[in-house]
Amino acid sequence: SEGLTLRAEVGAGRNWGETKYYESGLTQGHKVAKLTRSEGYNLRNVNTLNYQVQGLSDKHSLSFLLGQETIVSKSNSTEIEGHGYPAGFDFDQAFGMIDQTDKSLAKDKFSNSIGTPDKTVSFFARANYSLLDRYLLTVTFRADGSSKFAPNHRWGYFPAGALAWRLSDESFMEGTRSWLDNLKIRASYGTLGNQYTSSLYPYMALIQPSTSNMPIGGEITSSMQQSEASNNILSWESIKMTNIGLDVNLLNNRLSLTADYFIKNTDDILLKVKLPDVLGVSEPYQNAGKVQNKGWEIALAWQDKIGKDFTYGVNVTFSDVKNKVVSVGNTADDFSGDRIRAVGYPIDAFWGYKSDGLYTVDDFDYDIATNTYTPKATTPIIEEYRTKVQPGDIKYVDIDGDGKITPTEDRCYIGSAIPRYNYTIGLNAAWRGIDFSLFLQGVGKCDGYIGGMGRHAFTELANYPQKAHLDRWTWENQNPHASYPRFTYDETYNRDEFSSFWLEDASYLRVKNLQVGYTVPRKGIISKMHIENLRIYFSGENLWTFTDFFSSYDPEIPVSSGGYYPITASYSLGLSITFK
Repeated sequence: SEGLTLRAEVGAGRNWGETKYYESGLTQGHKVAKLTRSEGYNLRNVNTLNYQVQGLSDKHSLSFLLGQETIVSKSNSTEIEGHGYPAGFDFDQAFGMIDQTDKSLAKDKFSNSIGTPDKTVSFFARANYSLLDRYLLTVTFRADGSSKFAPNHRWGYFPAGALAWRLSDESFMEGTRSWLDNLKIRASYGTLGNQYTSSLYPYMALIQPSTSNMPIGGEITSSMQQSEASNNILSWESIKMTNIGLDVNLLNNRLSLTADYFIKNTDDILLKVKLPDVLGVSEPYQNAGKVQNKGWEIALAWQDKIGKDFTYGVNVTFSDVKNKVVSVGNTADDFSGDRIRAVGYPIDAFWGYKSDGLYTVDDFDYDIATNTYTPKATTPIIEEYRTKVQPGDIKYVDIDGDGKITPTEDRCYIGSAIPRYNYTIGLNAAWRGIDFSLFLQGVGKCDGYIGGMGRHAFTELANYPQKAHLDRWTWENQNPHASYPRFTYDETYNRDEFSSFWLEDASYLRVKNLQVGYTVPRKGIISKMHIENLRIYFSGENLWTFTDFFSSYDPEIPVSSGGYYPITASYSLGLSITFK
């Protein structure tokens, strides 16, 4: 039928994996080999039927779309762990004869997981209407069903709608036609669903092999235990998005502006809420809490030409978003940790003491006879450490002014790792076959935290001091603003008491991409070789990063304990040829 289009897509994937872990006896006193094998598949099928309504006048345009999508995935895994291989065994022999273990250790393990397919089925519909290509309306609706949820809570329903008005086509805008090419305002409201949980079937109790092999009747036996509680009323997380926008094109489309303001509310968030330890198993997922993201985005572009041969362009985007927790469900705000989820604060906000640099000798009374420093009565100190704190330790701000540093009164909001003021800058130019492009990206405000062996010395077996520790406080460098407190032996209170001292400025500007190329003219030998296009180019990725973030870590990953490969710069020289 005229105007009717049927489209079908099918995709499939297959994966295999194998990991081997071998230990020669360094930590357990005997050789250990662990072999893990996994395999799985995924399937995706999308079918759509699109109909463009025929017979309408030129003023009207109406189309409908119906669709269905199915996504199926499954994975299986096998794990074998052996302990106590013969002294002469090496890596290859242990995995070649993985069952040749010392059974008297009773530490061998075997597990085989046969997965049940994870399925998502969706039905969706959309209607588009346009009047005079000036008044635009879009309405959509989708129903999503997931095997992650119990049958009575499996489906989620998500409507959406959008309106747009092209003001530049109105008669009262006639006087602007010489410089205004397009002016459109738009508004939309829509909902989406999220089903992601780390558990495949969170509505069912998870039974797994016990980590302890118990003797029964003198024989070592294996057992099963429930490791995670279930929630059979769990359902879809809902994301509700409101957006108001403006599109403007000026000066023969050389200048364009797009501006958006949005409010994104996420309800019934899928998360694990802390429950009393007496539960005895891992907490179940719940639909608990609400988070709001409110922000704006502006995109500005200029594209022009000078003379016959030189073209250039500039593209700039700038955006900001404010995040806050609106509700934590049926639980109370929890301020006990270093990262909090509490009403009115950004999700996973940093919570700790405000640092006032490092203690100096002026904060202490000195006893020349014993060569000891004792905190002055007027020096605010965490009482637990009063006999330990010395010059060069972290100094905290007494928020409530009671002369003491206490966790209930003096810890406060000290930052957030959610980026603010994201921006990009793109430049491009071309002249007589030579082309140039540059792309920059950055963040104007973000708090980062590098902990563990990524930041500290002497916390692990192989965790030695870093170059950054050369600026630590010492008796020769009594700088109250040194980048690291004094080194201490067998004392960790400086890093255990979380404070703003350890937060880093994770704002940055990065030269993400630079490319220079030359397109050889199509004449002479190039034309005779039937070459349509011949271009030589140089390209660089992640060339420079300007930041005050700690050491060589990546500010795009503002929170970590190290342990990841740092971002690398890459350079390439290429040749692109297209034949006729």
